Amino acid sequence: MATPTPTPTSPASITASGGRGGFLLARARVAPGGRWAVRAQPAAAELVERSVNTIRFLAVDAVEKAKSGHPGLPMGCAPLGHVLFDEFLRFNPANHAWFDRDRFVLSAGHGCMLHYALLHLAGYQGVTIDDLKAFRQWGSRTPGHPENFETDGVEVTTGPLGQGFANAVGLALAEKHLAARFNKPDLTVVDHYTYVILGDGCQMEGVANEAASLAGHWGLGKLIAFYDDNHISIDGSTAIAFTEDVLARYEALGWHTIWVQNGNTGYDDIRAAIKEAKEVKDKPTLIKVTTTIGYGSPNKASTHSVHGSALGSKEVEATRKNLSWAHEPFHVPDEVKRYSVVPVELKLQNFKVITNKLFCCEEIQTCSSSLGSSSGCCILHSV
Repeated sequence: MATPTPTPTSPASITASGGRGGFLLARARVAPGGRWAVRAQPAAAELVERSVNTIRFLAVDAVEKAKSGHPGLPMGCAPLGHVLFDEFLRFNPANHAWFDRDRFVLSAGHGCMLHYALLHLAGYQGVTIDDLKAFRQWGSRTPGHPENFETDGVEVTTGPLGQGFANAVGLALAEKHLAARFNKPDLTVVDHYTYVILGDGCQMEGVANEAASLAGHWGLGKLIAFYDDNHISIDGSTAIAFTEDVLARYEALGWHTIWVQNGNTGYDDIRAAIKEAKEVKDKPTLIKVTTTIGYGSPNKASTHSVHGSALGSKEVEATRKNLSWAHEPFHVPDEVKRYSVVPVELKLQNFKVITNKLFCCEEIQTCSSSLGSSSGCCILHSV
C-alpha cells in the first residue's frame, strides 16, 4: 500500500474516523507539527491572576443563577485548573476526539463549573457563555455533573465519588497498552497523559483505593492525579471522619507523591509539581494540592456551606469586592479573551515545524480494517 502524503492544513482541520467500539484512527488531514497543545511560557502574574478570577466568577455566577451547585471547589481549584489547561494539557478545541489528546477527568464531578469554565476559555465552541448561563437547566450542555457525549471536552461522566478516578486509571492503562502495541523505536504513535482531580470524598471511597492499587501495580507513569486537599466535606471538617495520611497510603501503593502546600496562589509550585510528575516514568503520581474551598469568599471560605450551595447575592458582592472583581456576571475581560480564547494556532507548546509522517504497518492495517475504517492503516503523529 502506498503511503499517502499529508496535506498541510490548519490545526482546526484535524479529523478522526471512528470504528466499532469507539476506536479512533486519525486520518491524513492534520497540521504540520500536529501536536496540539498550549502555550510554552506562563503569562505575566497579573494576567494569570485575572484569568484565574475569571474562572472563579464564571463558576460563582453560574451557580448563583441556577440557585444550585457547588461553587467551593471551582473557587479553590481555579489556579490548578488554569495552570494545567494553559501550560500542560494537550488538546484541540476544534476536535475534542483527537486520538492522542491528553485526557482530563474531574472525579470530583460536583465541581463541574471549574471544568466548564476552563473549556469555555480554552475555545471549545460547544461551551458558550449561554451554555454557562444555562448551568443545571433542563436540556442544557452544562449539567450539574459532567456528562460524556453531552459536553465537548468531557471525557468521562462523573458524580459518584471515586468512580472518575477509577475511570482515569483505565484511560491511563489504555494509553500504556496502545503505546506498547503501536509505538516503534523510530516513531511514537501513542503518547499522552491522563490527568484527574479528586477530592477528599473520592479519597474516602473504596473504589478509588482499589484503582490506586492497580495503578501502582501497573506502573502507570502517565497518570497524574491531583488531590484537592481542602479539609472540608459536605458535613463539615474532614477531621470528623478522615484523618489518615493519604500520601503515605499512596506511597505504599507504589505511587510517587508530591505536596503543593499553597494551592491558592502557588502557581510556580503547581508548575514545578507537574513537571516533576512528568519526569517519573515508572510510577503514577499523586499531587496533593492544599487549597481553600470557596477561596475569596469573606464569610464562607473554608466552610461546608460553600461546598454545595450558592453563595447568595450579598456574599457574591462581598467576594467581588474582596477579589477586586468589578465586572457584571459572566463577564470575560478582553485581555483574558485574547489570552485564553484564541485561535488554535496560538496555543502550541514545544511546537516543532517539521513534516508529519504517516505510520503504516500490517498490525494497524489489520486492526483498522476489522473496525471498518475507510482510512485503512493510517495513524498520524509528528516526530
